[in-house]
Amino acid sequence: MAFSEFRIKSLVFSGGDATQLSDVSLLLLVGPNNSGKSAALREIESWLAPHHEQMQALVLSSAQFQGAPSAELLNAMGSIFTITDVSNGQIAISLGNSERWRGPRNASPQDFYRVFWQHLIQRLDTERRLTYANPARRLDVLGGDLPTAGIHWLQKDESIYQRVSSILRAAFGADLIINWGGGSEVGFHVGDAPTVTGDEDRVSPAYLRRLNQLPRLEKLGDGIRSFVTTVIAAHVGLHPVILIDEPEAFLHPPQAERLGEVLGRLITEQQRQAIVATHSADFIRGALTASQRIAICRIERRGSLNHASLLSSEDLQQFWSSPLLRSSQAIAGLFYEGIVICEADADARFYESVLANVASSFTRPINLYFVHGGGKGALAKLASAYQRLQIPTAVIADLDLLRNYAEFSAVYRALAGDRPFDKSLYNAVVSQLGDQGAVLSIPDFADEFRLLITNVEAEKRLSSESKRKGSDLLENAADWSEAKKYGIDRLKGGAREDSKRLIEECASVGLFLVPRGELEGWWRDGPADKQEWIAAAIDKLNSDSGVFAEVQSFMQKICGHFGYRQGPVDAKS
Repeated sequence: MAFSEFRIKSLVFSGGDATQLSDVSLLLLVGPNNSGKSAALREIESWLAPHHEQMQALVLSSAQFQGAPSAELLNAMGSIFTITDVSNGQIAISLGNSERWRGPRNASPQDFYRVFWQHLIQRLDTERRLTYANPARRLDVLGGDLPTAGIHWLQKDESIYQRVSSILRAAFGADLIINWGGGSEVGFHVGDAPTVTGDEDRVSPAYLRRLNQLPRLEKLGDGIRSFVTTVIAAHVGLHPVILIDEPEAFLHPPQAERLGEVLGRLITEQQRQAIVATHSADFIRGALTASQRIAICRIERRGSLNHASLLSSEDLQQFWSSPLLRSSQAIAGLFYEGIVICEADADARFYESVLANVASSFTRPINLYFVHGGGKGALAKLASAYQRLQIPTAVIADLDLLRNYAEFSAVYRALAGDRPFDKSLYNAVVSQLGDQGAVLSIPDFADEFRLLITNVEAEKRLSSESKRKGSDLLENAADWSEAKKYGIDRLKGGAREDSKRLIEECASVGLFLVPRGELEGWWRDGPADKQEWIAAAIDKLNSDSGVFAEVQSFMQKICGHFGYRQGPVDAKS
């Protein structure tokens, strides 16, 4: 079993950012491609190894380890290595291959970490995962031989073997079966396990004939091999720390999510610590459902330095507590250069289409992710989470966000931090927009609503058209409906200038208020139904984009906020 006290205490990245990991069981490394995630795993392993001073670290400037007292280490490692007392408190440890370490029994834990490092950390890169569960030399593990491969541990402990097999069946619909009668090697088969009876045990000729008709694990696809390896590694061995590079590789999204859930649960149960580099929102979502001792570290490379920001276990519980924010859609934003948060899915779809329409005007490819919060209420929470991970973030909101100061100020603060805000300008603009009143007066609303009721009674049913008409009447009779429908277009003089100044001030921190009021204001000739409007607007963008010149300019300003510049494409990008 793992030494629960030994773990990675902290990592310091080349850009100077430090992450404290003492209380973290599962750390997920995320970030854009080539940000240094895989290199970080290699360097963590190297920091524990002897002569680490000779390594050329590119991502990390230091890694600190803690726990596992010397006496506990020696006691555990005595089952692997020959440890003998020499004299005067000195001991000798035979490490194999004629290697021998000699030093004081009471040497510091750090000294012993260097001696036993290969049994304290296990790193599974893609190549290792694809070979880890290959057939291994047969050992008498039940007779005292020390396991040297994952399959040996499963032979030694039937309960772990059955648990691993049940996990595989849940994910792939097949059992993992050890071939106990394979000559000098022992390996795995995958399929429906042959029945063991009193007359036919696991080494009987009849049983082995049926077993050998099933495919061998090493002959199957990379996805199932990688899955099995990761699950076995989380169950067995002495290693208290496991480093895994892209465990979701080769897996379909549901299997990646299941693997994240399995790994998160096992690491916590086994009292190990795992650091996983991943590109999968599904894997992350699965892990989040299984463990509360999980943190996310986003790595970003700026120039020659790697910077990191940590979303701790406590932050995750706060920011990702709602089902919407735990969704793959929200989590996927962790892998992009920047995030654009919209109110609803329809808004995100439209603005993403606008971006595709103007992307060619910029000097380099645009790597922005559009996500929605399911309404105004989640905008601040999403923005805070992404900002905490230092992901450049913008919010697009309808103009009526200004109507509720609590909602507005929460979004503004999430983006701007402690930057001061002109409250007097806000009050003036809100008053001017509110004074416009409703699109439909109360008398007109009452007349039209009575007519609608009469028509419903005559038809003796509430048609979809009647429901839409009723919804439109209620919306157009509400306070601020004029401002929501027409934005600042109907303001004049100083009122219009004040509104423009407020919109610019908000844009300077990444809060982009729609000057046309709402999404549909960008194309007022479109269909009245919002879903129909979205479909028609996206088609119109592709056929007659000139109609959307204003929203294209709006999107170009958003891209400018993220540092993208317009001009000829840079050949180096």
